[in-house]
Amino acid sequence: MRERLIAILIAAATSLAAHSEEPKISESLFYKGTINKSPISMMLRIQSNKASGRYIYDKYKIPIILSGEYNLNKITLADHDKERLALSSATGDLVGVWSDGKNSQKIWLTPQSKSYKSIIESVTGSPQEINIKFKGGAIQNIKLLIPEESLVINFEDFNFDGYPDFAVLAAGGITNSSYLYYAYDPKEKNSPPYITA
Repeated sequence: MRERLIAILIAAATSLAAHSEEPKISESLFYKGTINKSPISMMLRIQSNKASGRYIYDKYKIPIILSGEYNLNKITLADHDKERLALSSATGDLVGVWSDGKNSQKIWLTPQSKSYKSIIESVTGSPQEINIKFKGGAIQNIKLLIPEESLVINFEDFNFDGYPDFAVLAAGGITNSSYLYYAYDPKEKNSPPYITA
């Protein structure tokens, strides 16, 4: 009897631990701006303290791949040809300096959609459920049934309406992965704003 009780307690503790696990969250934002006076477009992804992305000069449309670090609203990025970007994001815009080792230019970028942090206070959950607490106190719980052991979420404006949608990794693979997509609907005032996309 005692062994059975211990097994039940262990199962309950394991279930609670899995349910309260912090999800792995990343965010991809699209920016428009300039380096000196040249118009550019940039996609930037932040996950923990890592930053990655790409940008193009709008005139040439050749992607320049970047990777680097994110720390306390400061982003440092580099490509393989010695181009470096040092950016800070105090007001939502990214401002800083582009450098190629010889020359440096001012860079200014404006986000084209809202960050999820502007509308969401916290995200918790497990592979069985996502719990979203919005600023203002509303809560949305989304039931899931995915085979992954941990919850992986990427916020991004997939439908270009200016609001953060998100994708949940449903099944990860070496070459292919599948995702569940949820779109933010700003018109949903009295019901949960995230709907299946």
